Order: sequence, then structure tokens, then C-alpha cells
Amino acid sequence: MSARVFVCASCGRAVFPRRLLCPDCGGREFRDEQVETATLEDFSDRGQVKLGAVRAPSGPLLIARVEGDPRRGGEVSLDEDGDVPVARA
Repeated sequence: MSARVFVCASCGRAVFPRRLLCPDCGGREFRDEQVETATLEDFSDRGQVKLGAVRAPSGPLLIARVEGDPRRGGEVSLDEDGDVPVARA
């Protein structure tokens, strides 16, 4: 299980979501990088769904659907549902 972040082929900056240009160097080429775990920085329970701010080890912040019993500051495993990141506590 993993989710994707996008890494600039020119300078190595990781971003999420994919950008047209790298915010650091202006590069146009990105490669996909799989991320299996991340840190849950915060989450909000919206009734039927929990949304969380998840920090990948390479730096980008992903907004993900959170499943399970989340804990702020805890490690989560990442997956994707189509193009939607899913964090599992």
C-alpha cells in the first residue's frame, strides 16, 4: 500500500499535488514517488468521513481521508482510492 508524491526531476523537490512547474526551480518534469507511511499532523471528523493533514517523510503535506482510530502525531499507512490519498491509522 502506498500513495504518490511527485518529485522534480531537476532539483528533487517533492510536491503534492502534481504541479505544472516546480516551485523551487521551475522544472517541468516530475517522477512519481511511492510513500508508504506518513505522520498524521491533524484531522477533522466531518461526520461520515475524517479528513487529515498527513506529512510525507519527503516533506509534502497531503490532505487524505482518514480511516481507523487516528492519533495526532501518530504514524499512518498510506494508500490511494483512485487519486484520493487514504491514511489508515
